[in-house]
Amino acid sequence: PHSSAYNIPGGLHLRGELDSTALRTSFQRLIERHESLRTRFYEQDGVALQRIDAPSEFHLDTLDISDLPSAERQARAVAIREQQARLPFDLQHGPLLRVTLLQLDEEEHQLLVTLHHIIADGWSLNVLIDEFSRLYASAVQGQTLELAPLPLRYADYGQWQREWLANGEAER
Repeated sequence: PHSSAYNIPGGLHLRGELDSTALRTSFQRLIERHESLRTRFYEQDGVALQRIDAPSEFHLDTLDISDLPSAERQARAVAIREQQARLPFDLQHGPLLRVTLLQLDEEEHQLLVTLHHIIADGWSLNVLIDEFSRLYASAVQGQTLELAPLPLRYADYGQWQREWLANGEAER
């Protein structure tokens, strides 16, 4: 439980003007849209359970290291990126998504995103990246992008698995 082995770290190097309000809004909308980003896991009486929390305000950690000399700034950015990747998640209390924005100078940033593998895999990560990109592009233009409704919810998979087990499929 206190391991970073299942962390999925990623980062984007951003050059140019950054709209931090659009960035926050885009992540907020992703969290509201995708139940997996609001899910926690816990154990009760020896049974593993999940809880999907109601949407809450997204927290963007911001670190401004622009006052450091260039070489030191780059080394510090690498150290922060590695620290974020190794920091374990608390599955019981969540959240299982961590986003940090590093400001390297006025028009250079690094966006560090780390998720726990229990809420995302390669396929879903690509969906999240695509949707975030579209939401952000729309938000910086002062528009609100309406994404198509999701055909399935995260909880649907759990229901299917319970039905599969109840029907004895695991015995085969």
